[in-house]
Amino acid sequence: MKNSAFWLGLLLGMLLSLLGAGAFFYFYIYSEIESLKTETRTEFNSFKSFWESELKEDVLDAKSAAWKLAEEKWKAYRAEQLAKDSLAAEN
Repeated sequence: MKNSAFWLGLLLGMLLSLLGAGAFFYFYIYSEIESLKTETRTEFNSFKSFWESELKEDVLDAKSAAWKLAEEKWKAYRAEQLAKDSLAAEN
């Protein structure tokens, strides 16, 4: 009788420990994850509104200026290469 009471108590203790760990995970870790998700979502929304109101036009202007500069350099390079090729063809 004593032996079965020991195993029954051990099993009950393990079950209560598992329930306690589950409750800890749910109330502490899960709530922490949810608050981080909310905080991240808030930061994302604030950055998105900042991007739309302040940065978007500046970045697009810089991008178009960089593309124009690259196009000019490419045309100059191509003209130089064509000139070298025509000189090489003449010789």
